[in-house]
Amino acid sequence: MPERVALITGAGRGIGRALALELAARGCRVYGTFRTPPGEHPGFEPLIMDVTDHESVDRAVAAVMEKEGAIHILVNNAGINVCGPLEEVAIEDARRAFETNYFGALKVIQAVLPGMRERRSGVIANVGSAAGKITIPFQGHYSGSKYAMEALSEALWHEVRSLGVRVILFEPGDVGTSIWKTTPKPAAAQSAYRPLLEKFYAVKDREMDAGRATPAPAAARRMVDIILSDTSALRHPVAHMAGLILFLRKILPDAVFLNIVGKNYGAR
Repeated sequence: MPERVALITGAGRGIGRALALELAARGCRVYGTFRTPPGEHPGFEPLIMDVTDHESVDRAVAAVMEKEGAIHILVNNAGINVCGPLEEVAIEDARRAFETNYFGALKVIQAVLPGMRERRSGVIANVGSAAGKITIPFQGHYSGSKYAMEALSEALWHEVRSLGVRVILFEPGDVGTSIWKTTPKPAAAQSAYRPLLEKFYAVKDREMDAGRATPAPAAARRMVDIILSDTSALRHPVAHMAGLILFLRKILPDAVFLNIVGKNYGAR
């Protein structure tokens, strides 16, 4: 089988880095994107790209196309978290989540898809989240951006299915990465929502504990299995609790499910 070229955004850490290393180990030529040059060779081809800068995206994709002639696999993984009460989070911070998590992915798709469409072959894998189906308190903007990724991916699945391009949407649950630890968090003591916010922080810290969350390499192995398969299915829950929680979201009445979530996070 000819070597396939993969482009992974947000490959500096966490799921993105694990996906890049796993695809490289499976024989793909991998370009992983960084906003700034990595300090050491990451185990795949580093590529400077800021998904919120459209010129940066165009330059990076053009560089890969000039060198390789094709991009066979695109994984939109770059993302940020924004945390806090909807009343208190600045509009600029909410906008940052959408610029990276939604518009950033859309711009990379627009840059890569023409080549796939012309070849009538390719895989676009979008890393969404279980939060794209389930919203918890103080994560409204993050969930909103992931709900938007659900809509983008579903529309794209319809649009390119007959053109030979497969679209995959991953809906990860708890994965052991640094995203929660590095998320800026408003001080609970200064918030009008202090009791609820303190409870939320405590629950999230437990949920993202390394002993409970799925390790990123294990999640990446499952995701790469799906990417390299011939599945035509769109949605794929992966990692800790994702499948169960999304199943419960589907079968339980709204009032019941919302009460369960509220009780878990102390918002009742």
